[in-house]
Amino acid sequence: ICSKSNVLYNWECDEKEVCPDATYDGQSSKNLFTRSLGHNYKYEKNHKDSFLHLHQEKSHDNADENFKLSVTRFYGKDRLSCEIAEAVILRSRKGDVCNLKSEWHAPPPLVKVTRQVQRGL
Repeated sequence: ICSKSNVLYNWECDEKEVCPDATYDGQSSKNLFTRSLGHNYKYEKNHKDSFLHLHQEKSHDNADENFKLSVTRFYGKDRLSCEIAEAVILRSRKGDVCNLKSEWHAPPPLVKVTRQVQRGL
């Protein structure tokens, strides 16, 4: 499944005694292997918008990350359903949501309606 595109995925802190409900939910049009490399690269570079880095800094005194990555669902060619599913999960998630609000709190519109008037043939 790591080579399939349009996946919904979940990172979960594996240190349940300290962080019983710390989670990050995401979706990607890329395959999960490529997307996870992006997350890991940001973590290794201590990037300011790396949820892994921010969580480790806040909850684990900068110890090495201990997250478990899993695929929640595969959507095949249905990109829109994948994006909608992520939005629904993020809106309903309780506890320590590791997603940055800038990533999901005000997403760009999924549908853009335009009007075009044309006269004649």
